[in-house]
Amino acid sequence: MKKTALRTIRLLFIALLIFEFLNWIGVLHFSVKFTWLGLIITGGGVYGFIEFLNYYLKKHHQAGLYWVAYLLGFVPVLYDAAGDMFRFYDFWWYDVIAHFLGSAAAAGIVFAFFRVLRRTNFVNWYLGTRMFFAFTTAVALGVLFELEEFGEDLLTCYHRDLIPFIADKLLPCGQRFGDAYDTGADLFYDVLGGIAAVLAAWGIALFLRRRTNRH
Repeated sequence: MKKTALRTIRLLFIALLIFEFLNWIGVLHFSVKFTWLGLIITGGGVYGFIEFLNYYLKKHHQAGLYWVAYLLGFVPVLYDAAGDMFRFYDFWWYDVIAHFLGSAAAAGIVFAFFRVLRRTNFVNWYLGTRMFFAFTTAVALGVLFELEEFGEDLLTCYHRDLIPFIADKLLPCGQRFGDAYDTGADLFYDVLGGIAAVLAAWGIALFLRRRTNRH
């Protein structure tokens, strides 16, 4: 069951990235609110991050990452792609959920990583330490996402003279990076998502500890 779930989510991840790539190079012709390149960078970055964690665990600890971690990565990536394709980002609340969900999922992936390390007796940190690392990683990834948006817009919208003519159609101006209010709001909901995830992990840990003590 676990192997089947892992393979299925991996296939869905790869299929989504291939679909986005084919649209980016013009083989398919679906449209998006922003850019296909942005979706590819985001989705590819998330998938690469998860596979790196899984590779590290298998190489150094003979244990793989839980399939749930892959699911936590895939859901916000699919949510982002759906919002871009179907113009759900026209609704302000959709972007709020996207940042909250993405940050919470990132923290959950880090928790899953540390859980495997703890199971293999490599790391036995206090819960508070794991919460701190999960939260800071989630927020850091949120900042990287904003920087990616800024960098893409900086090149494609304001310095198009640096783009070779053969890549002109592949790098359209998508205006992904918002104004100061939009960026601040995005980071705010990234922080809230990270806090929600670590509080949920704390609550689950307390519940499991009490249940164990009763038995």
